[in-house]
Amino acid sequence: MGGCSSSCFPEVVMRSSSPPLRARDRVPAIVLVFLLTLLTTLAARSQQRLTILSPTNGAVDVSTHTDITIRATTPIVRYSVTQNWPDADAQAWRPEEPTVLLIDDAVASTTPRFRWKHHCIHGNVVFDDPWTFRYIPSIPLQPRKTYRLLVLNVGVMIQGQTTIVPNLESTFRTVAPVVSLAASTFDSIRVITCRRPVYFRFRDVRPEDVAMASNSAWIIDRTEDLHNGGDPTYPVERRVFLNGDTLTLEITPVTTWPVGGAIHGICQLGTITGDDRQDKVASLPVRRGGRVQIQTRSVDGRPVPDFVDSALSIGPYVAVSGVDLPLRSPEWFDDAWRFVRWESRDVTIAHPEKPSTDVTFSCDLMLPVFQITAIVERIDSLAVVVKGAEGGTLIVRAPDGTSLVELAEDEEDTIVISDEQPEVYLHATPLAGYQMASWNAVGQTFHGSATAVVSLGAGAVRLAIAQGPSIGYGNPIVPVFNPLGGMSEEYKLKGHIVNVDTDPGFVEEDAGMFTTEREFEHGASEERTVCVRTNECWDIVATFITRRGTFEDLPNPARQLCITDVMLNPVNDVQFHVQRRPVRLRVERTLVKDDDPNESDPLNRLHPETTVIVEVRKRDRHGVSRWVALNGKACSQDPLLRWTTYDVRCGDELRLRILSSEMRGEEWRFWSDATNYVAPGDERVYERERQYTFIVDDDLALFDAGDCLGAPLGEKEIRMRACWRKTFGIDAIGMRLRLQQSESKADDVFRLKWLDPIVYHDELADEVDGGRQIEYIPYHGTKISVRFTAPLDIRTVSAGGMKLWSYSNVLVNDYATKDLDFDVTSGDLANITYQPLDGTPITTVEFAANDPTTSPRKQALHYGGVDVWVGTGIKSLRGVPLQSAATFVCQSLEKTGVAVNLEEGDWGYDGDWDFIWDNHGELYHVVYGAALESSDVSMTSAFRRIPRCDEQRKPVPDNCTVEWDDSDPAYRFGGEELFFEPYWLADHTALWTRIASYDEDCRSDDNCLVNNVSAILKEVRERLESYEADEEDKTPESLRDWETILPEVISLGARLIDGLLPIEDQDYFLGAGSVVLGGGTLWGARTQTPPYTTASSDNATYKFKTRLYPRKAVIR
Repeated sequence: MGGCSSSCFPEVVMRSSSPPLRARDRVPAIVLVFLLTLLTTLAARSQQRLTILSPTNGAVDVSTHTDITIRATTPIVRYSVTQNWPDADAQAWRPEEPTVLLIDDAVASTTPRFRWKHHCIHGNVVFDDPWTFRYIPSIPLQPRKTYRLLVLNVGVMIQGQTTIVPNLESTFRTVAPVVSLAASTFDSIRVITCRRPVYFRFRDVRPEDVAMASNSAWIIDRTEDLHNGGDPTYPVERRVFLNGDTLTLEITPVTTWPVGGAIHGICQLGTITGDDRQDKVASLPVRRGGRVQIQTRSVDGRPVPDFVDSALSIGPYVAVSGVDLPLRSPEWFDDAWRFVRWESRDVTIAHPEKPSTDVTFSCDLMLPVFQITAIVERIDSLAVVVKGAEGGTLIVRAPDGTSLVELAEDEEDTIVISDEQPEVYLHATPLAGYQMASWNAVGQTFHGSATAVVSLGAGAVRLAIAQGPSIGYGNPIVPVFNPLGGMSEEYKLKGHIVNVDTDPGFVEEDAGMFTTEREFEHGASEERTVCVRTNECWDIVATFITRRGTFEDLPNPARQLCITDVMLNPVNDVQFHVQRRPVRLRVERTLVKDDDPNESDPLNRLHPETTVIVEVRKRDRHGVSRWVALNGKACSQDPLLRWTTYDVRCGDELRLRILSSEMRGEEWRFWSDATNYVAPGDERVYERERQYTFIVDDDLALFDAGDCLGAPLGEKEIRMRACWRKTFGIDAIGMRLRLQQSESKADDVFRLKWLDPIVYHDELADEVDGGRQIEYIPYHGTKISVRFTAPLDIRTVSAGGMKLWSYSNVLVNDYATKDLDFDVTSGDLANITYQPLDGTPITTVEFAANDPTTSPRKQALHYGGVDVWVGTGIKSLRGVPLQSAATFVCQSLEKTGVAVNLEEGDWGYDGDWDFIWDNHGELYHVVYGAALESSDVSMTSAFRRIPRCDEQRKPVPDNCTVEWDDSDPAYRFGGEELFFEPYWLADHTALWTRIASYDEDCRSDDNCLVNNVSAILKEVRERLESYEADEEDKTPESLRDWETILPEVISLGARLIDGLLPIEDQDYFLGAGSVVLGGGTLWGARTQTPPYTTASSDNATYKFKTRLYPRKAVIR
């Protein structure tokens, strides 16, 4: 196409109504050029000339090795970008802040803006082209952290001129590290209850990936698993809940975990991460029982006498899930002590007011120890109401005759009978025209008596005891006066049968009968005779006649007695005091051999839980009967025979409750029919016990009674022998445990301990704190012994009747060694031995935790666990199979000494900026740390400065710093020891260390940090020590979580340093690092780079090395 002439476009003519410009009104051309240039420049500057290409603002999951890319729309002026900061550039240019200021957003939020440059992350600048440069951090960024990015004072070329573009600011968050298991139920407890959830809490996993991580964790029934070959294909039926917010997996059983068995937890995160050190393998026993402790406490806080404590002692009793625990207390003890109620915070007691009651324990509420308290009180005072009556005065006198109170008609007072005033006399004084007729005193021995003076003391206390809880508030005691003129001319003699013992439900017919008339009446005073004959078991022991006013004890108890005396006006009362004959009862308990009642089993002893409870039937004042436990005296001098003696009375109806501990393999057989022994015939069988009743008869007392040592007592006694037989079960588990001998760990010893198979997992009182430790035996691993209740057929053991699995082992010689776990079945290998070795029947299997078929020999190692399964294929010599299979979780093997050393440090900047030549920094380091527990803190050797030197010298001596240049390789500290525990550390102990590094460049010798490190460390130490828990007063502050405390301590150190001098005049801060090493990683020995742990922050990276020191060398 050719060129276009003016005809190609229509002519446009613009017209204006304004007059044309005159020459003097025209704008000069130079002004137009200036305005045009100005507008162009402003428009250029208004454009976005600089952009952060990556990471973009708000980016997440940014790599920790990311570069920061900056791009401009026009060429960047290179000398405007700091390339060696904090050193000078080639042009000797060193601005106050770097062009790219990258800082931890959390630090930026809490630090004044002018100090950001001291905390920013150093790096290098690389130009990819004239428009683009990359900032490469000198150290990897921290995972899961938000960073703030500023791009400052960048110049670009615009129309041949350098223009400073606006600053940029953005934030981004780095990617989370590899998913790991943060915590689990298996870390915090040693035994689990039957419905307690199991938790696996993950760390560094995105919510959308929790499901994938949760698929790596499951729970299996350990007993079934071991029984079926150790293959984890027997999961417990369970429910799974996944909490994406807390990154927690919760597993609960549909019904219960296997009570008395074990569960096994497996978390194989290595299938996701490729690092099997993240895997978790552990077992937990499921609690079946807990020890019961009965203690006593008085209502008013006074000491409880020993005879009350011994009456309530039930021995070493273990409560078992689903089995009733019988609580038995006498209603009344000696010396006027009585039972009030049961109390417990640990278990619900349905009828706490009853002296005899049963408590049922649920598996989901099982505790290691159940505390049950019997509340008792001593009735050392008794309030008795006395009241005056018409026709006379009632005078209450002390034993010395002193008048205490005088009461006229209808006047009342309360008399207190106590230890201080055990007796008073009541004197009825008739007025003129009246005479004493009788006493209205229901329940007292003088009720109905016409004696003017009576004693109120022992009788009142007996009445109080009989009345039980209503003591002291019975009917008032009132004298009865009759007018002389209105008296009847009739004379009377009346007989009464009075029970000496305190039986509230007593009626005369129980004791005997009158063989004559019991009441005589006549118009004149004449003699009459009253006779009584007692029933079987009853004796007449004393008499009381109103006319004589005194008690008379019979020289010998009588079954029949007659009293002759005169009739009186108004009445002469004759009282026959009766009592049931006392009888001594001895109930023996033994294990029999071959069902022979006369031959005890010499190999076994009865467990205290197998017992006989003796109860007596009593009636209350309303005639209602109930069973009341008797208080007996236990004897156990004979190792094969135990017995308890009881004081009963002829005619008592007794109930004997047979409690057999089937969990201990003790089976009820019979009552012995040995010569002269009594065997009750009335038997009732219930689900959990047997009951027998019989009536006590003194004709059955055919043995001479003796005390526990056999010394004769001059009495006769009834004897009964309860016989049990041992079934084939497990009697005890033996382990060599670490025991505490003193406050020093150096004195700890390992000894064989035989443990109750129901509560074997509970720590003993003399075990060391911080968790059970089982001895490591070189080449053998350890030895777990199982003692059976009867002689063992060892052939069934060799045939695979037992299995052992060893897991989570750590080879302290080489922490990275894998494939250390193993399982082994009992056979004819050298890891099975039998005991005893003295020729007596074998009852014990000793299973060494190693596999003799491997080389190097696999064995249970430090920090590992051992599970032992005993199957029903094991039989006794008589061919009886084991009562039930059992799994024992033995954890964990002994712990080692621990040392943590500081190995290396590397910093992005040495503190002295370089120009033409390199300037070396003069570095020193402030270190502090502690061993932290839940309620305690102990200082470590980490409290120091490095290098060590004398402070407060001017100028600073050369040996107080070391030279280092940021172009040098990482600085080697030479293994500076930060912590050393030569014996062992508890799993829950955390080792915390913080190190801060400085370049000595202070302008003041007085307030320079390098000369004040000791003073600052002293204050930090004192602050840490203030968190130690006071054993007597554990304040909430002292028990706070260390995750809350540590930032406070670090902040304190920073404030103390900042307070010395302004930051610009202080030593140059190069960087800092903190590390908390816990038992989960064996304090750093078991990491992804064992045995090293790295701590990084700002521009500093520190490397720590952990070493474990075993008590005995590992021999494989």
